[in-house]
Order: sequence, then structure tokens, then C-alpha cells
Amino acid sequence: MYINLIIEVNCLQSFKSKIVKIGSELSIIGIILIILLSFVFFYNFSQKSAVLTEDANKTQLSEIALQTSNHVKTKASDLLNFIEYAAEEFFNYEKLDSTESITKLKLINKSGSFDRIRIVLPDGKSFDENGNYIDISKRSYLTDAFNGNSGVSDVLESILNSSKIIVYYAPIYNDSKVVGILTGVYEINSLSAATDMSSFGGNGFADIIQVDGDVIIASKNSGLRDMRENAFSYLANAEFENGFSLENLKNEIKNGENGVFEYTVNDNKYYTYYMPVDENDWYVMQTVPETVIATHTGYINDISMILLLKVIFIFVIVIIIISYYSRLSRKKIDHAKQLLNNVLNAIPGGVVKCLVNNDYKFALVSDGFLNIIGYTKNELVEKSNDNLLASVHPDDRMMVRMVLSAQNSDKVTELEYRIITSAGNIIWVLNKCVRTTDKIDGNPCLYCTCIDTTNTKKAQQDLILSNERFRMAMEQTSNIVFEYDSETDKIHFVTRTGSYYRLLPIIAHGPSYFIENGIVCDEFAENFINCFKSISNPNTNMISLILKLKRADGKIVWNKLTLSSINDYINNSRHSIGTFEDITQEKKAQLQHKREEKYRSAMLSDAISTYEVNLTNDCYIKTFSKENNYHIENLNESYGNILKKLCDSIIYPEDKIPFLNISNRENLISEYENGRLVLYNEYRHLDENGQAFWVSCTTNLLSDPENEDIKAFSYIKNIDAIKRKELAIKYNSERDPLTELYNRKATHDLITDFLSNPNTSSEKNAFLSIDLDSFKLINDKYGHVAGDEVLTRVSICLKSVFRNTDIVARMGGDEFVVFMKSVESKVDILSKALEACTALKKLTIDSKSDVYISASMGIALSPINGDSFEELYRNSDKALYYAKKTGKDRCVFYTSEMDNLT
Repeated sequence: MYINLIIEVNCLQSFKSKIVKIGSELSIIGIILIILLSFVFFYNFSQKSAVLTEDANKTQLSEIALQTSNHVKTKASDLLNFIEYAAEEFFNYEKLDSTESITKLKLINKSGSFDRIRIVLPDGKSFDENGNYIDISKRSYLTDAFNGNSGVSDVLESILNSSKIIVYYAPIYNDSKVVGILTGVYEINSLSAATDMSSFGGNGFADIIQVDGDVIIASKNSGLRDMRENAFSYLANAEFENGFSLENLKNEIKNGENGVFEYTVNDNKYYTYYMPVDENDWYVMQTVPETVIATHTGYINDISMILLLKVIFIFVIVIIIISYYSRLSRKKIDHAKQLLNNVLNAIPGGVVKCLVNNDYKFALVSDGFLNIIGYTKNELVEKSNDNLLASVHPDDRMMVRMVLSAQNSDKVTELEYRIITSAGNIIWVLNKCVRTTDKIDGNPCLYCTCIDTTNTKKAQQDLILSNERFRMAMEQTSNIVFEYDSETDKIHFVTRTGSYYRLLPIIAHGPSYFIENGIVCDEFAENFINCFKSISNPNTNMISLILKLKRADGKIVWNKLTLSSINDYINNSRHSIGTFEDITQEKKAQLQHKREEKYRSAMLSDAISTYEVNLTNDCYIKTFSKENNYHIENLNESYGNILKKLCDSIIYPEDKIPFLNISNRENLISEYENGRLVLYNEYRHLDENGQAFWVSCTTNLLSDPENEDIKAFSYIKNIDAIKRKELAIKYNSERDPLTELYNRKATHDLITDFLSNPNTSSEKNAFLSIDLDSFKLINDKYGHVAGDEVLTRVSICLKSVFRNTDIVARMGGDEFVVFMKSVESKVDILSKALEACTALKKLTIDSKSDVYISASMGIALSPINGDSFEELYRNSDKALYYAKKTGKDRCVFYTSEMDNLT
């Protein structure tokens, strides 16, 4: 290009330019019209792009909702399949509550993803892997399961805690007969991962609701999180657009339809796509704020505006240039040679014109060429005889002459050779030359552009040396270096991979190969693949990941994967350089540091004592105590022996068995193996004076990174003041303020818990409803103060008659309840009831000799007359009514004939 420019400029010396006159007024009008039209086109484009962007985002919204729905359905299907397959493991078991069955239940619990798995017997009793029973006979799904069907329950409230759950169930057969049910409990909160799918750059969110609007799962970004009960209640204050309403939404959800609607809540506009999940009448509500869509549209408009301004700017510049050269063209080109020199000097490197003869004599030399060789024009004439070949290094002169002699006319030839400068230095130049005919005199000539390539040559040599150093360094390192081509998905290893992983030099489908051959541990597989996907993104320059790799010898080691992107602008491709660095020792050091940090933190806390124990070797490592009675004299004894001595000396008698059950070596090792690494326990200690006070014990379980021994670190804190305050609050919440007997709620909870305990539910118990006779007359005659005194004395009397293990409560007014636990016979029950009646009749009130106290009692037996609080209370009340009706001051057992009394 430069050579052609030289030729054309040289010809300007023989010509005069034509004068071109451009009307400036016409140029100004054209500029204004083009700018106006550009803004009109931009406005039209922005409107269309806004509509298209909104439609595209709505389409994306529906696709994300479909993905969320499929994710939830797939999760539910997998859980049900697991329960069905697991139920087959108990086929033909003669006793489902046998030791063998419970052992298998433990294995299934460990392998499943349920929160808990239980077996239900035909009587509605359900037990877990620890043999703990609860009564779930009221659950409606049991009927379907005992009919031989598998399925999923509605959303239920857990008996064990307040969380919402779903139960997956499958029948257990013995000789084609359903003998039990295997149930898997899955807490609703565990399904939240199914909706945590990133969308719209993390600004979108998904909620799961039922057809009636009840919220199942609320995303952390959702407004439903503050109103978890019902989505329709949340949308009641929303303003809908395009004629849509809340009633339309309810009807379409009720009819199982799907769609999208726009609404505004709290001045924020949202787009929501709703569609059914086909699972327990659930619906996915996939939502994106309008600000996200507006951001996309605004981004396109900003780019368009910038492009428009650039076009206008370029257009104005072009008009200015044209105007400028238009004015220049009105003058004669009378300084063509000077113009040629200016052009030649502006070209990178140097430009020369040579005559085609034996030595290629210089006809024209630019200042750039003189700067390269370090001569002035006069010195060039003297030192190099004013010809091209004389400036060439003697060793390259013959080659240059042969190339120039063989050159064809009008063909560009490139040759690289050395030149000796005026200072005696040798430099490399790249000469691009063309042989042509001078248009002025008609003689053949040679136009050359020479560029100093010395630095390029040096860089090439440095690159060769650098590559050799890199090769030698890679042969000595233990790190693995590789190249990754994202277009072909191939990995090429730069270093020798060694025998640790037995990798091939080139791996097709590189990232997947590591997963399929088990080299990358499962828990890091997804992040490993995502690293390679991310580095393929043009916006990502470097990414790293800490992960575990499995060597060929089976050993698991920690590695740091680092990927750096390299853009090949010449071939328009993108490659990455990656390394695997073994950091196993660093990770072990980190774990050791964390363990020591925990130890130091505990030592500096308000703990009254700390213990560090090696559970594997059954020995203490170190102890610290602020109190003398916690000091351990001989650390050489086993942990078990020292623990028993401490228990005998400083643990409150009633807390010794629970303390040993939790703190014994076997239990701590079991908890560690089950993944429970932090244990917390509260119990009472004895101080040096034998006084009891409450303490908390926190135990951290960890593995020593050096030898993998299981260790326990425990610290004990004094929580006596806090605990006593908690117990006082609990006592007051359970007691009637007048009589200090149990109140109605506490009575209900205590009796319900006792009846639901599998160890006591089959025992005979008695539920006594007691009502004072003519208590209203006492209140009316002597006032409520006297009535309160009667109630107080009655409560004292009842507590003195019945056992400490029995539950004595005031239900309200003059109504009392006594629950007698584990009684032998009706005779014993009646004997106690009559004793209470007799004791009540002996009560007197000071200065009120005419006050006569008596009571009527109704008695219901458990489990004969009911196995729940409600049934026993209802039936004993019927017996009480019968006692009142038939003369008062008597005790009556409930019979079924009393059901018809009114």
C-alpha cells in the first residue's frame, strides 16, 4: 500500500489538480437532514426493541418456569421411586419391628435423601431406626397405603416439630398381604433448592404455591417471604394491567391453566408466569422485576444512541475533511516534491527509490531511512557510494542482488537482511519492494519500504529461549500444565502427566473425561464443569477452583485448578492455559490451624473448664479448669474411667445417666460417623459445697489431619442464672396462679405426651373429672374471696391424696382434673377417688361453719375408654354429669350407656 502511495504521489509533480467547488450551503443542509433522519430512525428502533425485548423476556420467563416445574416433578418422582424400591427390601419379613428390620431401616435412612424414614405397623404405630414409636393412625394417607398403593401425602404438619412436611409412602408385603408401610418424610424447606435456579442475572425468583394460594416455598427475593400464608392475600393489594385481575388468576389456576400477568405492588412492577407442577395441586410462580427488562431495553438503547452519535460524528468529520480537501483542490499543486517527502517521512521505517542498474543507485531517500542507518544524505553518498547494495551487510549482499534481479515487474517482493549502521552496529530490516516504470522519464525503477525489525528478531530469539526455559522448568515441576481449546473441547497436556493420574497426552471431551473416570470427586464435579464453561466466556479472564482429585493409586488429594484465557486474534479463536497444583499439605495445615483456633477461642472464653480427648486412642490430650473440683489428677487413665470418676464426683445424681449416655466414647464416635460434629448438652454440676448449678457442655468433633484420629474438644460454661430463669418461666406458664396446680394447656400437653409414648401408652390409667357441689352458693353467699379460699384448700387436699407421679390440675372455675398413671385396678382407682371425696368433706372455712364442701367425680379409663386426652376428658365429663344428675357427692365410672344422656 505504501509503495503504491509513493508512486502516485511522485506522479503529482507532473499534474495539476482539477478545481472542485462544493457548495457549503448544500453540505450544511445535508448534515441537518441526515441528523434529523438518524434521530427519527433511532426513536422507531428503540420502540420496537422495547416490545421485542419484553416479548423475549416473557418467553424466557415461561421457559424458566417450565424448568422449575420439571425440577420439582423430577425430585418428587425420584423420592417416590426410592421409597418403593426400599419397601421391597422388607418383603416377607415376619416381624417388621425385629432387630434385622431395624438394622436395614438404618441403612436405608443413611442412603436416602429424606429427612427421616419410618415403618408404620397396621395399628398406626410408627417407629424409626432407633426404635422410637409415635402414633400416626390419624394420618389420612394410611388407608390408601394399606390398600396396596404408593403415593405422596398432602402437605402436613410434623408431629415431631412445627415444620411442614410431605410423606412419601409405599406398602410392605408379606405373602401378597400388606403388613406395613414404609414412609419417607421430606420437609418442605428441603425443596427450596428446586426453586433456586438462577435467572435474569440472579434478579428473577420462583415461588411454589397451592391451588388455593397457600405458599409452599417462598424465594428469598420474593414478597411472599414476608407473607408466607397465602399468595392471593399478597396480590390482593396489587394493581394488574391489561384488564387482568386477581379473580382471573384464581380461575385460571383452578382450571389448571398457565399464563403471564403484569402487576404493581409497593410501586414496583413485576412480570409473573404461572404454570401447574402436576404435583399435589402445586403451581410455579416465576417472577422477574420490570427493572430487569427495562435494564435490557435501556442497554440496547444506550448502545444504539452511542452508535448513532458515532455515525454522526464520523459523518461530520468526513464532511469537514471533504471541505478541507475541496478548498485545497482550488490551488495548484506546486510543491509536489515537498509533499512527497512529507508523505515518505510519515511512513513507518524508511522509503527509497532506486534506479535499476548493477548497484541500484539511490534516486530518492526519505529521512526515515536515514534515521535507520544513522547517516546524513551527504554521508550516505560518501560511505555507501549512494547505492542500495553498498548499505547491505556483505554476508547478505549476494542474496539481495539475486532476489532483486529475479523480480518481476509490478510484483511486490519481501526480503529480510542485515544493514551496518554508521555506528558499526548490525540491524535487521524488512524490505518490501516493487519494480515499475517511472511515469516521468519512462525508466525502470525500484520503490522500497524498509522497516527496522531488529527488536522483532530479538523478541523471536527471546521467545525461543523462553520456551526452552519453560520446557526445562515443566520437566522439573510436580504441577500439571495443560492447554484447553473450548471450541474442540480438547485438553493438551504441556507437562508430563506422570503416573499419579495416568492421563493421556491429549484428551477429547477433556472436562467430561475427568468426571467419567472418577478423577474429580463427585461433590466437585458440577463446579469443575462450570469452571471450563466460564473460561469459555469472553468476559472471563481467569478462574480457579479448590477441589479433590483421585489419583491412580486411589489416594484422594487436594488440588487447585487455575484457568487463564488467551485470545488468539490472528486466528480469531480462544484458548486457555490451566494448571493443577497439589495443595494437600496446605489444606492439612489449614485444618490444623482451624482446630487450634477453636481451642484458643474456647480457652479465652468464659468457659469454666475445657477438655481435649483423643477418642480413637481413648485418652485425654489436655485439660484446663478454673475450678478445683474439675481438675483431673492423672491423664494417663483411659477417657472412660476418668469420665466415670468425674460423673460420680461432680454430676448431679438425676443427671448422671443422661450425661454418660451423651459423653461416653462410643456415642461420640457414632455421632461423628453420622455427621454430627457439634454436640450441645445441659445438666447440673455440684460445686465444692455440694450445691447444684446448671452448666452447658459444647463438644466439637473433628479428625486430626495428620493421623485421622477422631478427637473431641469440649468446653463447659456456667449457665445457672439463665437456666433457673428459664425454668421459672416454664413453671409459671404451666401453673394456675391461684392454686399452683397445672393449668388447662399444661395438663393437655402432659397427658397427650404420656399417652403418645409407646412405652406407657398400653398401661392402664385413670382420668378423673372433679366438680365441686354447690360451689356457686358459696360464692354468692360469702363472695369470691371465700370462693378462692375454698379452691385453694381443695387443691391442697387433692395434692395430698394423690401420688406425686399423678397429674393434678385445675381446668377453670371449680373444675379439677386428676390423671392417675399406671394404676393396677378399678378398685385402686375407686379407693383413691373415695378417699379424695372424704377428705374434701372434712374441709372447713374459718368463721364459716355452715360451709359444706363436697365433690362429684366422673372417671374414664385409658385405653379402654379412649387413648387421647380429648376422648378421656369427654367421657369422664359424661360420667361426671351422670354423678351430678343422680345425687352428687359420688364417684361414677364411665359406661357407653352414658353417651345417650342429655
